[in-house]
Amino acid sequence: MTGLPLLITVQPTNYYAKHDGWYTGSDVMRFIEPVGGLLINFAILKQSRIFNTPLHNKELAVVYVFLFGATLYLQGSAFHAAANMFKNALESYPYNNDRTLRDLHYYMRTVWEHDVGHYLYASGLAIMISCYTYSFRDLISTAEHDKVRWMELCLSVFCAIVFAVLVAGVSINFPSGTIVGPIYIILFGYGLVGSYLVYLYRYKVAHGALTVYGSHPVLHYLLLGCTLALVIIVIWIICVGGFKSRSEVLG
Repeated sequence: MTGLPLLITVQPTNYYAKHDGWYTGSDVMRFIEPVGGLLINFAILKQSRIFNTPLHNKELAVVYVFLFGATLYLQGSAFHAAANMFKNALESYPYNNDRTLRDLHYYMRTVWEHDVGHYLYASGLAIMISCYTYSFRDLISTAEHDKVRWMELCLSVFCAIVFAVLVAGVSINFPSGTIVGPIYIILFGYGLVGSYLVYLYRYKVAHGALTVYGSHPVLHYLLLGCTLALVIIVIWIICVGGFKSRSEVLG
């Protein structure tokens, strides 16, 4: 849902009859997306069975941190959707001929839509992902039959590809995202997930943590997804000749 307004023109293209382009299907999608995204992330956290027992200490802290991340995610999505909608209305006028309108356009598009909106909801999403990563940290595959094992591996790789496209797409579209994205991947993917897998292997807590892909399905799909995302971002940087965002390339 996040990528739909970027990839296609969501129909109908106009909800406000008096002015074409002021309020479009893409704007509606941007308002719906954070609601669906939050419910999906909460459903993932719930699947970790963190709510199956009374919440104390670490588990309670994880829930509080998740709620904090959810707040940032929703607040940032709201800023982004509103700023984008108001920017569309402003762009229907010849704002380039007026210094005040140009400054207002910059304030809406760059400050609130790109900087505040993007990074606020991306930070919230990163916090929520970190919370359910912690909750699933000790999940081990119990598949015994080859067919089930194969299906788990296929699903894990598919999820990793989706996660990679999401992270890389966000990084490429955000201002300075091609710099911030790899930093996030290194800190979260390799610093958090990777180091925990090394700990499990190094201290023989789980022998297959680094040698058997899928033995720790959630951690492995996240690590693979981060690696694929980093490859995509590096390819983008090479193709465009620098650390440029999508808007900078397209103008």
